[in-house]
Amino acid sequence: MVEQQMIEQLEQLALAVGAIRREDVNQVADAVNRRLLDLVGAQVVKLYWRTEAQDGIILEPLASISNTGKEPKPFQVPQEPNGVLSWVYRRKRPLWLTRLKSRNPDRDPLRNLASEDGEAIPPEHLDVEKSPELDCVMAVPVSERGDVHGVYSVEAFSSEKFNSNLLELIQRIASALAPLLWNADVYSYDLEKSSRAVSKFLTANRNFKFDPIVIAQKVKTAFIARPFEDPFSDVEEALCRLLVDRGIQGRHYVSSSGRGVVLDDIFQQVENAHFSVCDLTSINVNVIAEVVVGHRAHKPLLLMRDRRDAADLPFDLPNLPIHGYYLDENKRLYVYDPANRNPQSFADVLDRFISNLPIETGFHTALDYRP
Repeated sequence: MVEQQMIEQLEQLALAVGAIRREDVNQVADAVNRRLLDLVGAQVVKLYWRTEAQDGIILEPLASISNTGKEPKPFQVPQEPNGVLSWVYRRKRPLWLTRLKSRNPDRDPLRNLASEDGEAIPPEHLDVEKSPELDCVMAVPVSERGDVHGVYSVEAFSSEKFNSNLLELIQRIASALAPLLWNADVYSYDLEKSSRAVSKFLTANRNFKFDPIVIAQKVKTAFIARPFEDPFSDVEEALCRLLVDRGIQGRHYVSSSGRGVVLDDIFQQVENAHFSVCDLTSINVNVIAEVVVGHRAHKPLLLMRDRRDAADLPFDLPNLPIHGYYLDENKRLYVYDPANRNPQSFADVLDRFISNLPIETGFHTALDYRP
């Protein structure tokens, strides 16, 4: 039979398909529904699938066909059934009602022919009186992973072509559509989750800008915190010469926005360096901010100040080793040692500092900087 062949293809499709869009499932279900409608001369074929809501479970029509002029609508499933679809969903059993037009509502009970004993069902649980033109209805639960997720039903104005073979056919259709609908839910959830993750990333990085140092991440790098007055340029140049001789790139703060000092820029540039060299002379506010950022970023700090500077140190900086330096007439850096009054090359201080850098800074595995 052609119908049998189509059902087998539907079952094979359900086994073969993984991620699938809801729109594609609806197209498959609609194709099946139209052929089923023609087969039995039905007026309505409905496929409902559940969604979670604050107030409970909602059954929504997905792929439905109605020749009655009444379009299926979503509804909330009550705890006690009040209609055919809610009864099948709550009882998790198929339902087959026939010869409804010839039934005497006051005398003839509603009997479920899908059960072995033709169980009698209270009329208020099915409410078929609201559809006086209805003569026959078959509805089956749509189950997946051991739970009912929807209802599949066929309604007709005549019971002539409704029999146990049709009930079995409807159950096979529902069984084949269930995994497709389930996979569509998973696919939709994954898309929504991915969309939320992308949105969160874009929001978190809305103001992010790459620091130019990123492209030189593989080389040894030192952040230089110093006042920007002209005399300190000579100190920085002398310091950078010592750093370059040791394969280290030295760089001071550069605003990426052109709006002056920006803490986000400072933090990023300090974070991208292996350690910081900070000139505390005159207790410059920007330098202190860069020292604090380096401390918060757990970067090793090499602190220095002009030996003639008499400014009071803030916070707990006096507890850290601070090297008093001076620049000679040849623009070479020396450290003044008050203990023996002998000048010491700043290169010696730098070498000791570098040799004690922790492994976790990544400095020792980075490449030498070659300008």
